Amino acid sequence: MGLGINNQIQVWVSALALIMSTLWLVNHLQKTQNRWLVKFTDWLPPILFAYLIPAFGRLIIPIESIIPSLSWFSKSFLIPAAVFSVMAGLNIRSLKSVWPKPIMLFLSGSFIIASLPILILGVAKLFFLEVYLDWQSTDLWKGLVPIVGSWIGGSTSQVVLKEIIDTPDPLFLSVLLIDNIAVNLWTILMFQWIKKSDHIDNKWGIQKEKNTELNAEEKKGGWWSTELLVIIGYSIMSYWLPWSFLTMILCTSVLGVIISVLAPKWNTANSLRWAGWLIILVMVFLGFKLDFSQWNIPISLISVVLVWFVFHALWIGLHTYIFRVPSAWLAITSMANLGGISTAPAVTAAYDQKLMPHAVLLSILSMATGTLWGLWTIYWIQQLFVTL
Repeated sequence: MGLGINNQIQVWVSALALIMSTLWLVNHLQKTQNRWLVKFTDWLPPILFAYLIPAFGRLIIPIESIIPSLSWFSKSFLIPAAVFSVMAGLNIRSLKSVWPKPIMLFLSGSFIIASLPILILGVAKLFFLEVYLDWQSTDLWKGLVPIVGSWIGGSTSQVVLKEIIDTPDPLFLSVLLIDNIAVNLWTILMFQWIKKSDHIDNKWGIQKEKNTELNAEEKKGGWWSTELLVIIGYSIMSYWLPWSFLTMILCTSVLGVIISVLAPKWNTANSLRWAGWLIILVMVFLGFKLDFSQWNIPISLISVVLVWFVFHALWIGLHTYIFRVPSAWLAITSMANLGGISTAPAVTAAYDQKLMPHAVLLSILSMATGTLWGLWTIYWIQQLFVTL
């Protein structure tokens, strides 16, 4: 009996050490100024290591007995805290700086990202029935919804949607890798696009609009801030409320926005800082569940993602031309969706550094709406094709 308890303690201590080490490494990679590491993380984002390191760690540490406890803690406390902190980090008052054309282009891009999986499944059902039935029977379609979350909302939405539809862990790893490669290729294309945007505007006859300045961004407070205490308190309170996981996500999202709008002393920068740490923790806990022995990358999923990207590009390009939006905003809004809060400002800086705050703002809006778009995708897939 004593030996069993000692073994359990050793497993927990080893798991905790691995969690802390992973947090330190990911944080170091995110902040590094080393040019070789910067180039490396341009292709393999640090958040991916938060998922892979624990997965490799379980090959050494026999943690199978505590995986259910880790999953329970993540779903009950970490995910509600992460969603709340992301939504509470949205500064609604600043949205007027990107209204109306840029934000309409951004929403249009979000709409097509969330709609294309529904259209692709519809086409497959009509013309490629064998492929459609295979996707339905093997649950491959469950890989599409986390991609919607990633391309619109980032890691937080991706993880939440994975939990909602119960995407198998080996498939989720395939989604992460395919998503990472696709987004990196898109980023390269957007760098080239934005550098040539003035030339494109001239050819398309689009007039360049004046920049709108944003107010100075908020400064982060101390580590033990009011925001952290509220986030912790809310995650504990949400656990005791008698609601489903989906209801919790929706209510948490609404409450986060209300806090950001109505609480005059709420520091959105602090809220987003804690959101960053929390989503790393969630990814670490998910990594413990990954079993490499069951992993493979479906070729059909790669093909669907390629088709997805092509139609997304055609859609936003057509929208840019028809509504006469300066083409630099195509790259900025697209990267705010697909690239997120790190790469969107980088691409924007290649054109005009004064627009970087706008890229950050749109990225935050993307983080705040990604889960809702993913739920919209799930609803229509459920109505038209499968029963969840």
